[in-house]
Amino acid sequence: MPERQRLVDQIRGVDFDELETLFGLKEEKTALPEESRIAALPRPEDDPAQRQRHRERGEQAFRKGAVAFLVVAGGQGSRLGFEHPKGMFLSDPCPKSRCSRFIRKNRGPPRRYSAPLPFLVMTSPATDEETRRFFGDQHHFGLPREDVIFFCQGTMPALDLKTGKLLMDSKAELFLSPTATAAP
Repeated sequence: MPERQRLVDQIRGVDFDELETLFGLKEEKTALPEESRIAALPRPEDDPAQRQRHRERGEQAFRKGAVAFLVVAGGQGSRLGFEHPKGMFLSDPCPKSRCSRFIRKNRGPPRRYSAPLPFLVMTSPATDEETRRFFGDQHHFGLPREDVIFFCQGTMPALDLKTGKLLMDSKAELFLSPTATAAP
């Protein structure tokens, strides 16, 4: 019966009104702006003065501690033949994990500007526990522990596009899809 209770608990947590609203929007197309309003952004490298202003603005943001790096670590490495979070995957030619390479590549600004640089690590329910353990085992890759902030991506039940019925992952569990929000 524990499986049945888990399913009941999942169903109790579903916002069926929200699901119904979202399902009703499935055929709506995202409105695009008028073609005359679409233009390429100016390239700072084309204007040295603008490039310098952007550099100064960025440096000021680093000094104020108004910048953070976001590591999206929610995905599994199954397509890579790796049954763990993708961030743990070691790849050639440098036998370092993807997370390690990202963090090492972006360590310069906090040192250069003497300001904290939070590393926000977004996980998924499937990768959260293992990713947190991995960072701990790696001593947070040399980052101050308080600068590494984990948060888990939210999920919601997936629906059959034709019928709007809930999809099941197993007999005792709803199939969940990621949302654009963090889990509570």
